[in-house]
Amino acid sequence: MSACRVLAAIVLSAGTLARAQSPAAPTDGGQVDSARTIARACDALRYGAEGLRESDRERQAVLLLRRAARARVPRAASVCLVARADVRALAGDVAFLIDSISAFLRTLDEFGERRAATDLRLMRGGALIAPGRLQMARDDLARSMADARAIADTTLEFYAALNLSQLLYASGDPVSAFRPAKRGIDLAPHLAAAERAVAVSLEGDILANQGQWVEAAALYDSSSRLALQAGYAGGAAHAMELRGSMAMRLEQWDLAQAVLEAALRTLTRGGYGGNVGQLNYLLASVALRRGRFREAHVRLNAAARDALADGNLLYFIRLREAELRWREGDLDEAARRLHQAADVMDQYRTTLTHRDVRLTAFEASPDDTDPDAGVASILAALVVHGRAREALEITERSRARELIARLRAPTAARDASGLALRLQRGLPSGVAVVEYVVGRGGEPTSILLVTRDTIRGFVTTPVDSLESPIARLRATLEGSGNAVSVASTLGAALVDSVVAHLPPTTSTLVIVPDGALHRVSFDVLRLADGRYVFERLATSVAPSAEVALAMFESARQVGEGVVAVGGLTYRSAVGDSLPPLPDAAREAAMVARLSRASTLLRGARATIAAFAATVRDPRAIIHIATHARADEYGVGSGAIAFAADSNDDGMLTATSLLDLGVRADLVVLSACRSGIGPLVRGEGMQALTAPFVAAGTRSLLATMWIVGDRSTFPLMTEFYRELAGGQPVAESLRRVRVRAWRSGAPPREWAAFVAVGDPTVRIALDAPRSPHVVWVAVAALMAAVAAFAGYRTVRRA
Repeated sequence: MSACRVLAAIVLSAGTLARAQSPAAPTDGGQVDSARTIARACDALRYGAEGLRESDRERQAVLLLRRAARARVPRAASVCLVARADVRALAGDVAFLIDSISAFLRTLDEFGERRAATDLRLMRGGALIAPGRLQMARDDLARSMADARAIADTTLEFYAALNLSQLLYASGDPVSAFRPAKRGIDLAPHLAAAERAVAVSLEGDILANQGQWVEAAALYDSSSRLALQAGYAGGAAHAMELRGSMAMRLEQWDLAQAVLEAALRTLTRGGYGGNVGQLNYLLASVALRRGRFREAHVRLNAAARDALADGNLLYFIRLREAELRWREGDLDEAARRLHQAADVMDQYRTTLTHRDVRLTAFEASPDDTDPDAGVASILAALVVHGRAREALEITERSRARELIARLRAPTAARDASGLALRLQRGLPSGVAVVEYVVGRGGEPTSILLVTRDTIRGFVTTPVDSLESPIARLRATLEGSGNAVSVASTLGAALVDSVVAHLPPTTSTLVIVPDGALHRVSFDVLRLADGRYVFERLATSVAPSAEVALAMFESARQVGEGVVAVGGLTYRSAVGDSLPPLPDAAREAAMVARLSRASTLLRGARATIAAFAATVRDPRAIIHIATHARADEYGVGSGAIAFAADSNDDGMLTATSLLDLGVRADLVVLSACRSGIGPLVRGEGMQALTAPFVAAGTRSLLATMWIVGDRSTFPLMTEFYRELAGGQPVAESLRRVRVRAWRSGAPPREWAAFVAVGDPTVRIALDAPRSPHVVWVAVAALMAAVAAFAGYRTVRRA
């Protein structure tokens, strides 16, 4: 759900506010009368002053606020401050919302005025969503919701839940947004007509996120009518805005323009100015789709004036300006606007203190019908005009910025200029980098190839046409079916042009995917000559070219010794359990024998606390053979299973891993789907590998799908044998693939693992016993048993 799906300001019921008016500790009857009189007057400014101009409303609120301060009645003063904040929120005065309200909140907290503080904090949190101050808004709304529930105020809780869900939708996290949305819907039938109208709109949001746009549009229509009947102009305009977005989804451009213009008129008549910039942006998008460039210029200029304090919206305005200039034939100006957009986003991200909010900064598009705002088309145009180097540097300015900020100094994290040359100079011998920029909605996909000698660009098909083959390839590989046809189709679209232009000395390819390509098993794609990619090249995956460069530049041994985890029995305190993995115990023991400085954690000893203590210092290898929980939607919620104890349930989440800061030369996550996680625009795949990369781990192995316990052991033994023989990580994995493939093992076993990070890492180890005979025997047995319908295996899921 896009950032346009947020309320411009909070509107609370007068009944709720009336309950918050009595003073905390009146000293005489006059003070009681004064507090009630002041509070009711301020309340009237919010709900009984329809014809009053904003300037007059604010002036009266200021006078009443001074009276409340003189009377020393903080509850009454909070109502007056909320009345003034209403006006300042409509005017987009972010500084007032932060400074003045923050100062007064401290006073309310000191006096123990919980209800008044909740009201005021809710006001600030809701009003800060539209200007893009998502971190403070998130903190305010989460606390407001908890406090409102604690004091049993259903109206306050309703609006806190509503705005928190809208914020999470805007941040690109619809899964987390569902819970507060459902809570708000459940509360609505017991509230006033305005709240019930908003709840209908919230139901529409849920349907829209499920792709049921026609049904969602009907609910938005209903919500706007109910809101107008209740005299709630702001809620009506919000529902109209969402209805216009659905019309854009359905390519009903005339209807979209009419509804969005009606929303804009409703906002301005009612004094609700918070979403004016977003509405003008959406109207500019509609004009651009209809080829009305002059109108698009006017709308974007108006949107920019209203978005000066909203870095997120201003970023997308600059992107849309770039698209407009490109459509008018000015590619140079379009490229300049893309750099301006990157500058705006860099500045905006410095205002965000919460990692999750920074991580999803590129997700919060005001137009979720076209979140890329034509960027893919502009980059493809640069490639066609021989400007692949410039296209690469523009692309990198929106790739893995949160990760780069952790790996490099802050100044380097904000500057991608000159990256192409630095990348060329930093490439190890025999290594090339290929970066993809997917085009959606009919926009072309660009492929950017970097070698020591040159940077080339190629333009290929939009990713829309590849999504079905990508899904078929993954399903076929997991099911051990014949993937030759679909692998050839994807190979022709994604890798043939790259391989054709590689220097003959290139043996390793670092792949920087984008969008749906994160779920492509590049190793098993077929080349034009009929070979698999893994027959020609060793591969690894990186979140961005600059991350790959950072890993190349840190190419040195960072740790000593081996930590191996496996053979544990997972059972939580509440009785949840996972099946044992007997071959994982053998696998961990095998890895522990590779070095004299080894720590083996298995059975009941393999707890999170023991692991954390063991990996406090950097290690050469960390090998984890256990169950994993992959989550393709919730950022940071994937987890690795350890043995549960009295301190925790044994599930080490990605967020907790990030806090541990585990660092190694090589981490092997020998568990089901450990390389799969939510896709975050700009930051890439947030799998269980992400926390290790962020901590400085140089190379990793992870899995793309479910793997069997018995079949993984010989594959891992072979891998470490190659590594001990002096081969780098990616080449070791490539050789294992070739050997397993030639022995007849099914692709779901040897194609599941992917290398992440620096493919050139080498580690001195003692060689394990050769499993070659065992591997061939296991492969033959599996091929025979797979012929029977009753074939079963224990999975590391």
